[in-house]
Amino acid sequence: MTIAVGILTGSGAVIAADTEETYGGYVKVEAQKLDLHHVWEKGQPRSLVMGGSGSAGYIESLSQALWNTFDHEAGTMNQARLEAKWSDQIGRFYKKHVIPFGEAWAENHQLEVDLILAYYLNSRPRLLSTYKTTITAHDHFVAVGAGSAYAISLLNKLHTWDLSLGAATRLAAWAVYRTKTFVPSCGKGTQIFTIGPLEVEEIRENQVREWELWFEQLAAFENQIIRYGLGAELDADGSIGKKFSVSARTLHLKFMESAYALLHTGDTPKAAPKKAATPRARR
Repeated sequence: MTIAVGILTGSGAVIAADTEETYGGYVKVEAQKLDLHHVWEKGQPRSLVMGGSGSAGYIESLSQALWNTFDHEAGTMNQARLEAKWSDQIGRFYKKHVIPFGEAWAENHQLEVDLILAYYLNSRPRLLSTYKTTITAHDHFVAVGAGSAYAISLLNKLHTWDLSLGAATRLAAWAVYRTKTFVPSCGKGTQIFTIGPLEVEEIRENQVREWELWFEQLAAFENQIIRYGLGAELDADGSIGKKFSVSARTLHLKFMESAYALLHTGDTPKAAPKKAATPRARR
């Protein structure tokens, strides 16, 4: 199964997803679920990151059709025409490959494909998701997959309209991490791509792991805040005391040191590796 989260900002977009793939309903393996296309054409960048939830074979087939349109036709289209073309492709895909199977896909969701897409075209970032035969644009954030309801509840609490791309990246990582710890069918690592005006970047795996160590501490700190709020851990004078203040400042400084490494890295952005042919899995 999958949890994939997308966040749109004024300067770009970020998509994050877990890396757990399930075979036969019980075998869980590590897999990269997000793919990237990035090209320069006539001095303008064109980038697309895509991932999804559902049968791996169906995701790959539908994604390939959408990639081809983006690669070969997007340079001559505006965003409205591109998204209309994608909508037609999704409708044809369902008509040919899903609906003929009748109740299996409608009742058990066995053949459904839900995608999340972030792209940069004509100097504007866009964030989209698909649900059955529909395609929807999002102004702020979206989540798809088994843990989507839980991830959306987290983003509703923490998202603000003025997030920087760096802050949105860390928020997406946080939402996926918390969903992995709460939803049994999501797990393993986290893959993250950002799309900006001039470049795209895949966040390094060791950077994500470092963030998740701080996320663990943040979860413990949340519990401490609740205990203080209930009056279970107050100083003798009834105040929250130095222990609480020092813990908050230490956590903030350490996490922002980790974030600084993201925003000032000199590493060359790299695309996700191509997937080898594998047995069909469920994401």
